[in-house]
Amino acid sequence: MYDVGGIHKECAENRKTEWQKNNKNTVIKQGDNVQLKFTEEGVEKVEHMWVTVTEINGKSIKGNLCNDPIYITKIKDGDEVNFNFNQIEQVYGQKMES
Repeated sequence: MYDVGGIHKECAENRKTEWQKNNKNTVIKQGDNVQLKFTEEGVEKVEHMWVTVTEINGKSIKGNLCNDPIYITKIKDGDEVNFNFNQIEQVYGQKMES
């Protein structure tokens, strides 16, 4: 499993609350497609890819990558990734508030 940005579990709830405050009209649910920023040590390029949400447990989100990266080598289409609400850049079909 690929951990996007690996944060401490103690911080997860605070980051979720912060994300929800800044995007209070955006609802994330199982089956949604969200865009995340992916990086990899030793790779200069950043990739923004879509992930289908499979589980939300209040502290973190799990999903499956929807495409193959071009530069990142440690993940591929269909791999499970962990992330938090604060790392979501966009929800497919919804305008994000700034």
